[in-house]
Amino acid sequence: MRSYVDALCRLLLACGVLALCLTGQAGAVTVTLEASQGNTLYENAEGNLSNGAGQHFFVGRVGPRAGSTLRRGLIMFDVASLIPPGSVINSVELNLNASSQRGSSSGLVLLHPVLVPWGEGDSVAPGAEGGGGPAQPGDATWLHTFFDTVLWTNPGGDFDPQSSGSMDVTSNGPQVAPSTAEMVADVQAWLDDPASNNGWLLILDNEAESEAMRFDSRHNTNPDVRPQLVVDVSLPPLLISPPSGTYAQTQVLDVVVFFSLPEGTTPTGITVLLDGEDASSIFASCVPGVLGTVVGGGQTLRCPAQNASDIGPGSHLVEVILSLSDGTSLQQSVNWLILENIEP
Repeated sequence: MRSYVDALCRLLLACGVLALCLTGQAGAVTVTLEASQGNTLYENAEGNLSNGAGQHFFVGRVGPRAGSTLRRGLIMFDVASLIPPGSVINSVELNLNASSQRGSSSGLVLLHPVLVPWGEGDSVAPGAEGGGGPAQPGDATWLHTFFDTVLWTNPGGDFDPQSSGSMDVTSNGPQVAPSTAEMVADVQAWLDDPASNNGWLLILDNEAESEAMRFDSRHNTNPDVRPQLVVDVSLPPLLISPPSGTYAQTQVLDVVVFFSLPEGTTPTGITVLLDGEDASSIFASCVPGVLGTVVGGGQTLRCPAQNASDIGPGSHLVEVILSLSDGTSLQQSVNWLILENIEP
């Protein structure tokens, strides 16, 4: 993202104003996501090892002194938190940093979609973290999705046997899993149905070999080596800011509508619905601002800033309908959860 946009977003947030912070108003943009969750599954009969808050995660098989046991990495990105609904995912790239290897100097790491939710607890493995540490409540382990109450159906994780992508690791340092059609389909599904997002399980291609790799986790003290998901995305033709989310009554909702129309198309009117009721009068200055001839390309429609306290606590559905001269319309909605007395 451009530093100019980042600085503006930080300023708005510091002032209590909510705004959508992306690299463009409409069309294709690049969004970089940091991992929202991660862990390592350490093979052991008790299922009591984990590393949810550790600096690293692992894949592969560790040699005789560790009992020749497997490690599998879990990673997840909260796609719906930064990419608006209705967007189209064009490409996806997973960036990791390999910080240690055992065995041969190379290996193919496969990305398999995880089929059920899993947890990241407060466990931290000692030393180089390869042996795991005592699992804490909510941790994923070899046997548990959430230690120590919920089990995987299959020890070692429930995952799609068909991998979505791969990463060919030949040395320590930055690693890339390039975009595939399957990775794009995974991320699109996670955006369209956030409840289906359980991330990927990372598995070494040949788990029979005594080879293991260590990658830096989202908790690593060096932010430059943390996992990132780089997503090229086409935004929907109509976009509302602030996006769906949780806000406090003390905040100001700086309502902005971004839209991109074909050349020659003219907007003829706009309707704003709040919880199904016509709220165009509340957003009055939106209406005259949208009328007129649009040459083409991205346009911005800024509505009056709304105090969240004026809208009131609770969950609110805000819908914007933009009528066009060709008889069609653009429609988009957001859900704002406004908390009664505390900051989100």
